[in-house]
Amino acid sequence: LSDAVISVLKGSFGFIACTERMADVFLHLSQISDVPKEELAVGRDVDFKVARGAETGRLQAMDIKLAEPGSAVFEEIEEGVYDGTVVERLPNPNLRKSNPSLLLTGLIEGMVDGRLQKFPFMHTDRENKKLYPKQGDKVTFQIVTDLKRERAAKQAGKPGLGRRATKIVVKTIEGTVAAMKGSFGFIEYDKPKLEGKIEESESEPAAAKPEEKKYETKKDETTLPTSDDGAEATEEGDKKPDEATSEDGADAKEDDK
Repeated sequence: LSDAVISVLKGSFGFIACTERMADVFLHLSQISDVPKEELAVGRDVDFKVARGAETGRLQAMDIKLAEPGSAVFEEIEEGVYDGTVVERLPNPNLRKSNPSLLLTGLIEGMVDGRLQKFPFMHTDRENKKLYPKQGDKVTFQIVTDLKRERAAKQAGKPGLGRRATKIVVKTIEGTVAAMKGSFGFIEYDKPKLEGKIEESESEPAAAKPEEKKYETKKDETTLPTSDDGAEATEEGDKKPDEATSEDGADAKEDDK
């Protein structure tokens, strides 16, 4: 097999990582011929064959030879650079001591291949090893594919699980020092507006105008009929009280007579 490197080397034995096999293959230095031991080191590219050991019965590397440096490719990085948001921050590595099964990965969400997707990332995927991206941080990133993991994912009918975010850079914000007091101070900066908020603010005036026009229309409609009805009512009101008064007055005079 080709496309392999020595992943572990302890004394006279170790392990070889190969792009074509998920599990590392056991090696023993007795299976390496015509190669000076000082040239053997972790990360060294090798070619080998796989066979079952006569004594152990397990698979192990046989007939190991050195290969051209860089011939084993385990990951491929895509050229595109994407914008994203950290939706899950990296857990503290010290938590692994109390919880060995804890995955030391975070999660980034971004628009890739025309749709919103989420990609895991590891501590080694940060460009600045001193900076830990927090939840909500805006970042730029690239996509890397773990060829071994992706091959296994495709066999399981779940392609894409071998991809993750890498070369992560937290976006910087430009600002101005506004005040300093001893060992601390304050920085003024313009908070970037999200596209969703911009659309919402632009739509608010448009939603308010129809309500205002509707209100004015109702006001005009109710004012005009009221004035007409009022005029009629006034005329009737002017006549009825007089008629009632004259009739009552006439009756009263007849009673007096």
